[in-house]
Amino acid sequence: MKPSSSRTAAALWLWLFCFSSAFAQQQPGLYSKPASPLLKELPALPASSAAAYSLATATATAGEPHQQKMVPSESFATRKKSLERIIEEMQASSLVLSASAGSTTAEQEQLMKQLQDPAFQKKLEAMSQQEQMAFAMKMQQVMTAGGGQLNGAEEEDVSEVLNTMGDISFQLNGTQLEPSSYSGLQQKIAALYQNVRQHNTQVWEWEQAEYKKIPLVASHLRQQVVSNKEPKLVKELRLAAQAKRIAHMDQQLKALAPHWNAHLAYLQQTLTTVDQQLAGINYYSRFKNNVFKNQLAAYHVTSLQQIQYLWEDLEKIILESAELQLALNKLEKTPVESFD
Repeated sequence: MKPSSSRTAAALWLWLFCFSSAFAQQQPGLYSKPASPLLKELPALPASSAAAYSLATATATAGEPHQQKMVPSESFATRKKSLERIIEEMQASSLVLSASAGSTTAEQEQLMKQLQDPAFQKKLEAMSQQEQMAFAMKMQQVMTAGGGQLNGAEEEDVSEVLNTMGDISFQLNGTQLEPSSYSGLQQKIAALYQNVRQHNTQVWEWEQAEYKKIPLVASHLRQQVVSNKEPKLVKELRLAAQAKRIAHMDQQLKALAPHWNAHLAYLQQTLTTVDQQLAGINYYSRFKNNVFKNQLAAYHVTSLQQIQYLWEDLEKIILESAELQLALNKLEKTPVESFD
């Protein structure tokens, strides 16, 4: 098969997969549960590096088994991935809706029922590549038929929900810098990292200056007497420097907490409104036109992505804070004689 034919086959198979996976289970990608409880699954912002350390796991660095790094705990990673899957399914379903932009035809409904039949799903899996290609092409013709038509006017309350969701999506994607907005929170998080970097530079300079003050002591190395820094004092200095870094990070976390919690409260209220709007029209079931349904799905994804952004921000904050505690633990366990 020529390269272009291979790409065409791969594209058609992906297209078929999206349709079959979405329609075979009555479009599970269109999330039809309240979104606000998903936000409540987000762990609280850690109040300290020690608290962050409890939300993460130390693991060996790839290629360096004696070195460790912090990764999210299994519970954290699982819950974060669960939300990501919901968004991915919503986006895959959007691809299906885009291909069938107009109102659903009788032939399309028949095809959907066929894809929901477990017996047919097994038959589809058993088809040869050529048969799957032929079915995918037929499916494409059926599902895109009448795609440009916007027939099927929505009821007034359905259209009103679409408008309200559009306004909510615009607000969530906005760049307003009020404390409760995500843009405002992003500025506070960026300031946290900037403050930490500046403070770490200051601690490093202090540590270097203090190190120079530590007296030399004679020690034996390979049957030679050499002069090194007093190990006990060096370890105490390293521990003191790390304690300064942790104390500063803990201060930054406490300063961020009010802004983080204000945004959580704002987003919780917004998602509650989203849930009420979608529940009022039985989520997606009352939409007649897939153009409008797809538009609503896009607005819905925007609200879910706001939760995803917080998971990503929280993961970064947790890991950076936990790394400080990991470094302290390593220093404490290192024998005094290893310092010079």
